Amino acid sequence: DKGVITIADGETTGTLKIDAANGEDVYKDGSELVATITGVDGPGFEKLEVKDGSGSATAKVVDTETASTVSLSGSVQNEGSTAQYVFTATLSHASQGVTTITTDKGVITIADGETTGTLKIDAANGEDVYKDGSELVATITGVDGPGFEKLEIKDGSATAKVVDTETASTVSLTGSV
Repeated sequence: DKGVITIADGETTGTLKIDAANGEDVYKDGSELVATITGVDGPGFEKLEVKDGSGSATAKVVDTETASTVSLSGSVQNEGSTAQYVFTATLSHASQGVTTITTDKGVITIADGETTGTLKIDAANGEDVYKDGSELVATITGVDGPGFEKLEIKDGSATAKVVDTETASTVSLTGSV
């Protein structure tokens, strides 16, 4: 039912080749195909028939594991009322389905077809006259990429920084005699 096999004169076997659509990639995509003999015809045979139980065959394409990676990076922002620690998870290949990166600071979700997702955490230090830059470290604790053959952590920790901006302080002196 998938094509015709011709067995040459004097031979006892023939082959049917069908191209598989899945090539080497990073996604889970092993496959199999069942071919069934639906009819036989051959000159010179008195009775040519399919032997019981041998009318179907299954060909399998075994998927090899090719690794994809996830890396975590942190941003650098100036202090202020909207200062945040921002962590970005980056995949080496686009997500198939939703990929979830769990860190010790929260969860990063990477949407289907995308390669990045972010986690934003509000920073406590606002714009002021005090020297108070800060940083926060996040570490990947788990990954779940259901469409990937093998998802490995490449850079598992990152530091996000909120940089102190200089705000001038004014001192006024008044005197009286």
